[in-house]
Amino acid sequence: MTTVAYWAPVFNESELYFCIVLRNLWHWCVPVLVMISGVLFLNPERNITIPKIFSKYIFKMVLALVLLGIPAEIALQVTAERYQFNLQQVKTSIINIAQGKTQTHLWFLYLIIGLYLITPLLRTFTRYTTRKEYGYFLVLLFIFTSVIATVKKFLNIDSGINIPINSVYVLYFLLGFYFHHYNISISLKVSLMIVFCFIIFTALGVFSNNNINPSMDYMLKTSDKDSPIIVITAIAVFFTIRTIGINFHYFDNLAPFCFGIFLVHPFFIYALYLFLDWTPINYPLPLFLLVTILVTFGLSLLTSFCVKKIVQNFLPSRLY
Repeated sequence: MTTVAYWAPVFNESELYFCIVLRNLWHWCVPVLVMISGVLFLNPERNITIPKIFSKYIFKMVLALVLLGIPAEIALQVTAERYQFNLQQVKTSIINIAQGKTQTHLWFLYLIIGLYLITPLLRTFTRYTTRKEYGYFLVLLFIFTSVIATVKKFLNIDSGINIPINSVYVLYFLLGFYFHHYNISISLKVSLMIVFCFIIFTALGVFSNNNINPSMDYMLKTSDKDSPIIVITAIAVFFTIRTIGINFHYFDNLAPFCFGIFLVHPFFIYALYLFLDWTPINYPLPLFLLVTILVTFGLSLLTSFCVKKIVQNFLPSRLY
C-alpha cells in the first residue's frame, strides 16, 4: 500500500492498476489474524490471567515499540532534516510513539495491545454467555462496526444510535472463537467461491468512475477492514485455512519467527532503497516486486531467527 501511494506518480496505468489490485487483495489478512488470535486467547482451557497478559503479552508489544518504534521515528526525523541530529527529534519520536503516530506497519501493535487489555473481560463473557446471546452480540457488532461504518463513508452521514464499541476488530476477535467453540463450518467449495468472488470484485472495482486513483479509489471504501465485504471474505478465508490447514504443516517451523519478520521487514525495504537505489523507476515493476519480497523475507527471517536465539538465552522463558 505504501509503495503504491509513494510511487504512483511514476507508474503507468497498467502498473498502477496491478499495484492497487495487489494491495486490496490482502485487506483480509489482519482480520483473519485477529480471528485466529480470538481462537487462542479466548480458549478457556488456556491459562491466561491478567498478570500474564501484562507481564508477557503486553510487555512484548511495548518492548517492540520501544526498541524498534522509537529508533525508527528518530531515523525518520533525522532523514527529514537532512541527516542533522538533535535531542528534540528524540522527544518528538517518543511523543509520536506514545500517541500511536509511528511507522505504518506498527499500528498493529497498538491494536493488539487494546485487544489484550479487554481479553479478560471477553474471556468471562464467552465462558458464561449462551450461544444465543453470543450470536446477538456478534450481529450488533457487525451492524454497528461494519455495515453502518461503511455506510457513513459512502454517504458522509452519522448515526444517532451507536454502541460504545467502535472497533471492528472486537467483532473479528469474537468471531474466531465463536466459530471454533461451537464448531461451526462451511464447505470448502462455498469458502473458495466467496474468495473467488472477492478477487473478481477487487479486480473490477478499481475501475469505478472510470478512474484509477491509488489514494481515494472505490476499493478503499468497499474493501477497508471494516467493510462487510472484508468481513465476509475474512470468514471465508478463515474457514478455508481451517479446512486445508488440518493436514498442512509445511510452514510450522516458520511460525515462531513470524512476529519478528513482521516487525523488521519494512526496514529492509527502506535499506534497499537507501543503499541500492532499489526503486520501480530503475527496474521493471515485476522484477522490483519479486526481488523486494524475496530479499526482504530472507533478511527478515534471518534477523528474526538471530533475535529469537538471543532472547531465549538472555530473557526468562515466561517473556517469550
